[in-house]
Amino acid sequence: MASRAIKPKRDDTMLSNWQSTPETAPSVVQDDAPGTARVLALIGLILVAFGGFAVLAPTFKKVYIIGPATGVFCLALGLILLVFHALTDRDVQYRLMYLLIGYLGIGVGVALRLLPFGGSVGALFLSIGLPALVLGLIFVLAAIRHETDAKVRLSLTIPLAALGFTLIVMGSFAGNLSQQFLMPEGILISLIGLIFIGAFLGTQGPGTDIGYGVGAGVGLVGIVGLAVVVFRSWFGTMPFIVPSGVVLLSISLIHLLVGLCVCTDWPVLVLFRRELRAFFVSPIGHLVFLENVLIAWLWFVFFQNGVAISAERGGMLEPIVRSYLFNYFVVISQVFIVPVLTMRLFSEEKKSGTLEVLLTAPVSESSVVIGKFAAAFVAYLFTWAPWFGFLIALRIYTGTDFEYRPLLSFLAAMMLTGMGFIAIGLFFSSITSNQIIAAVLTFVAMIMQSLPFFRDFFEIREGSIWNDILTYVSPMDLWLNSLYGILAPRFFLYHLSVAVFFLFLSTRALEARRWT
Repeated sequence: MASRAIKPKRDDTMLSNWQSTPETAPSVVQDDAPGTARVLALIGLILVAFGGFAVLAPTFKKVYIIGPATGVFCLALGLILLVFHALTDRDVQYRLMYLLIGYLGIGVGVALRLLPFGGSVGALFLSIGLPALVLGLIFVLAAIRHETDAKVRLSLTIPLAALGFTLIVMGSFAGNLSQQFLMPEGILISLIGLIFIGAFLGTQGPGTDIGYGVGAGVGLVGIVGLAVVVFRSWFGTMPFIVPSGVVLLSISLIHLLVGLCVCTDWPVLVLFRRELRAFFVSPIGHLVFLENVLIAWLWFVFFQNGVAISAERGGMLEPIVRSYLFNYFVVISQVFIVPVLTMRLFSEEKKSGTLEVLLTAPVSESSVVIGKFAAAFVAYLFTWAPWFGFLIALRIYTGTDFEYRPLLSFLAAMMLTGMGFIAIGLFFSSITSNQIIAAVLTFVAMIMQSLPFFRDFFEIREGSIWNDILTYVSPMDLWLNSLYGILAPRFFLYHLSVAVFFLFLSTRALEARRWT
């Protein structure tokens, strides 16, 4: 008889006859094939072939079914579709293919600069070699993006850093030897070199030892370039500071700034890197840049037609850059771009609660304001790249020389007024946690500053006191005078005061949180 402590074993439980079912799942889990991206890649490949034949047809004196202009559009659209496929497809075979295409493009660009194609050394570099370098870099980065092995990524990106460093050295020091090389080839080579360096740092990170070394090298090139420019400006026998000295000084300062951002941990520079990275990884930054490219392209089409008509009538009067840069398209684009760039600087952090976390770090309110302002200002300068890019393309592909020196004075005026625009937007973003409200307030401020451009509608005549006041406070009048080569310091005072005043107000708005 069984006791209470020892119970007999039972074989009639519910799980006594249970058996596991056989495994039916696949042993390897595979990602879904990006079918849409591959279809778009096929369409892009057809467009590239179609547009390439149309572009090359006039070279061989052949008549193609479409003109070169349509061919360029098809070629550009096809390349965009191929880049999209390269960025989305993780397949190893496609990755290797795009990596090979990228390095082939970079090799073509280097060869066209060093070898005598087209009759002389570097004759085809600006027209074919430079686009090949940029496209090659894009395809290489798209392939490296999907690489997970750190050692493989390093081996694939070291050539990018080496080429970028070579380009910035070549652009900086060869520009000191020849002004003809500096304008515009030396400038473009230096900028492309910085893009290659930035691509390397973006894949490896500035915190690594090799990233630190590359940043230190770029900063050293900037210091040496500054020393050379100062020495030649003070002790040279020929006038050097304008225009070559100003250009080389700006390039050297950019190199020095890049070196400082990579190699130092100053709070302002750390915040600058953080905010600038946020601009370029956010959809807003890409949409703003795309919108500016489309507006600049639309205006360039009208401008090019005007140049062609003027050429039939005897040529356009210099400076033609005045007709290109001083127009309604530029003004309207600035009215919309500045609010979009600045609306999220403080409003987004206030709404998400990250501003309090940021201010608990060992940084002051002024460092936060200056860091965000500097990042937004650099992003604002990038929005001008399409406008100058189309102007450089006009000189390269048409072989038409024009007076470019007014661009130097315009850059100074544009940067000064841009500082005021960004400071105003930064202030409105600091006083509200709603991005829409910050954008609307900045938009109204931009409209108010653009009203002098439409003074003809208000019947304000020259010689009146209102016209004199608007001349001092209007950014558009400063742009117009600079395009004629007129730079008077008294016109700078108001715009510089606006930037300093609103930066001061932004700092005080952050400090006011202590009392709320």
